[in-house]
Amino acid sequence: MRILQLTLLAILLWSCGKTPYYSETIPVSGEQWGIKDTLVFEIEVTDTLPVYEMLLVVDHDASYSYENIYLKIETLFPDTAPREEQLTIDLAENNGGWVGKCKGDNCQCMVVLLENFKFPSYGLYTFKINQYTREEQLAGINSLQLQVLSID
Repeated sequence: MRILQLTLLAILLWSCGKTPYYSETIPVSGEQWGIKDTLVFEIEVTDTLPVYEMLLVVDHDASYSYENIYLKIETLFPDTAPREEQLTIDLAENNGGWVGKCKGDNCQCMVVLLENFKFPSYGLYTFKINQYTREEQLAGINSLQLQVLSID
């Protein structure tokens, strides 16, 4: 009986998590991410009332050569001017260990991009992400995942 109660409690707690509104993973083509290779995420917004959280998951090799990654993110809005930002994501701690979760030779680092936000208007939002390092071809990045989670 105790096991059944614990199982039901676990299911209840797990089901009360944040609901994914959008989630897409885009692999980096080939073994290297070229400085001109753009990863494009498109989100069609049909409701501006919910509150969201936006996450970026960087999937990289455990043999990645750097402690961080620099990204350039261009956001295209449905009804206002585009915005471009540079972002630095620390993938390693000061002691040399990886920030994210690693399994074998693969690591994933999750970064919160926006918290408690609402989309300001209906329509298509496009996020264009490029690696913005000093390397023309960046090795060791496998994919990026963009998640928008409903926190209502």
